[in-house]
Amino acid sequence: MDSDPNPYAPPQTGNAASGETREKNHFTHDEQADLFVATLAPISLKANVFSLVLASALTLLFAVRLMIALNQTAIPIFLEIAQIALGIGGFVVARFILRGNSVAWVAGLVICPLSIIASGFALVTGSLGGIFCGFLSAANIALLAVNWPVIKRIGNARALLRSGGIDPA
Repeated sequence: MDSDPNPYAPPQTGNAASGETREKNHFTHDEQADLFVATLAPISLKANVFSLVLASALTLLFAVRLMIALNQTAIPIFLEIAQIALGIGGFVVARFILRGNSVAWVAGLVICPLSIIASGFALVTGSLGGIFCGFLSAANIALLAVNWPVIKRIGNARALLRSGGIDPA
């Protein structure tokens, strides 16, 4: 039988037999709640992630279209690999900006202009989806710029929670 009367109490460390215990984290309940709220994404960041995912999916579809339509020589293979890398990179950026990762923010600022160029190439080769993907990529650049303070706040709050022994999952 467990001697702790409250199963929902925070984990204790130390020597329980001598009565010497201390809490595992150093935050009060209110501080933990405030930090948790600081890790939540506002609607502008969610819109940014949604448009990144949509633009990345379109970029991958453009790569598939090139695989089907063109002879597989060196230049088309390079373009296909580049578009696949941009599409996967966009998914990775979308995942990690929600977690407050500054490196993902910088990667997003690199991937989005390259995605505009890839969308322009798709438009030139006959895909009208290039207009939509180019627009989404341009909107992503603006949304990334607007959301920088939010991404930084989320990253700082997650780091504080981790330093206190709390997994912000």
